[in-house]
Amino acid sequence: MNLPRDLGDGLILRRAENQEDIERIIELDNAVVQIEDPGDDVSGWIHSMTDGKHPTTTLQDFYLVEDTAKDRFVSSLCLIPQTWTYGGIPFGVGRPEIVMTLPDYRRRGLVRAQFEALHADCAARGLVVQGITGIPYFYRLFDYEYALTLSAGCDLPLGVITNLKEDAEAPFAVRPLVEADIPTAMVLAAASACDKLVVSVSDEAIWRHVIGGARHIASESFYALTEHGRMVGYFNVGDMTWFGEPVVHEIVLAGDVPCTAAIPCMLRELKRQIETRWPDKDLTRVQFEMGDEHPAYPVLTSVYQARQRELPYAWYIRVPDVPGFVRHIAPALEKHLAAGPTVAGYSGEVNIGFYRRPGLGLKFEAGKLTEVKAIAVTEQEIQAAFPPLVFLKLLFGYRSFDELKYSFPDVWANAEARLVLGALFPKQPSWVRMLG
Repeated sequence: MNLPRDLGDGLILRRAENQEDIERIIELDNAVVQIEDPGDDVSGWIHSMTDGKHPTTTLQDFYLVEDTAKDRFVSSLCLIPQTWTYGGIPFGVGRPEIVMTLPDYRRRGLVRAQFEALHADCAARGLVVQGITGIPYFYRLFDYEYALTLSAGCDLPLGVITNLKEDAEAPFAVRPLVEADIPTAMVLAAASACDKLVVSVSDEAIWRHVIGGARHIASESFYALTEHGRMVGYFNVGDMTWFGEPVVHEIVLAGDVPCTAAIPCMLRELKRQIETRWPDKDLTRVQFEMGDEHPAYPVLTSVYQARQRELPYAWYIRVPDVPGFVRHIAPALEKHLAAGPTVAGYSGEVNIGFYRRPGLGLKFEAGKLTEVKAIAVTEQEIQAAFPPLVFLKLLFGYRSFDELKYSFPDVWANAEARLVLGALFPKQPSWVRMLG
């Protein structure tokens, strides 16, 4: 989309052009953030994305609305390009973030206008999916749907973490993760995510950024777990508290390292780091947000009395071209189909209706997805139907067909389509990090 764009009433939508614009965006964003939490400060986060060192984001990825009559910035957001994989197949993702508008300028379509510009830029850059975290319901207004788990995990009381006995020797040591550890960390991370459907990709540039960048509201500190000097795992803790408590987003261990032996060593260092960083805060627990499933959860819940969360939050996902995305991930879907014993080698068609929107036509020959196209709901017989955005929950393995059918009476499929859809889109955990 060509910018700048005149929004009327003296309001101009444009991209950030220089560092002075970035400083004024920071002033705007902090003014909005501190309405709800006076202690928050996004300046370090924004500087880390606009100093020329961020692996994917530049200052031109910040959008703003300026009230030219009053010479003030009144709304802003940014785009963080990422790469995710679906069944091992990479695809580009645009992550909108730091969406801020001054209270007096809300409900005037300013965020919508910025999202239109961001979505056009994503299309031009091959970022075929968008994902955002944040305000409940709001991003549904822009064709986003909750379709990936965000904050599943457990909460652990800090008081249950005990010191090592004086005469005992820890089986593992913990130290800060350094740049030389990155290749090993990448191998460990890839192995731990091999059973996940959707995974965010951290290449060496991203790793260097997250372990060496400025400390800010969205940054994390990483620690290596070693055995006789050899790195066998790592974990992290956020540099800022979230809802008043520290957060651990990752515990990654080599396959031959038992959680029961490694977790105590990690927890002791974690507790020490928390006490060192926040000596003046009366912190009583630590949050572990490591996805729907994690091998550490049974140890944390049974040995350390951690409380598993029942209702995690979720990522909003937008897929503007569903047939194009399905065509792109076809090899992964064919593997799913082959693994389903009732439909392996399937030949036939499944036409999915999305009610008032164009549907999705799938054609298979001997287990291969030979045609994917958009179809009109009146074009031919429909074998299944979903409210349009609800289908994204199935597509991304967030919910099974049966779960969606239970929750949404307007989800349906005939017997054959139900078997095919169940095999193509099994419910499966994913691991997507924010990577800001």
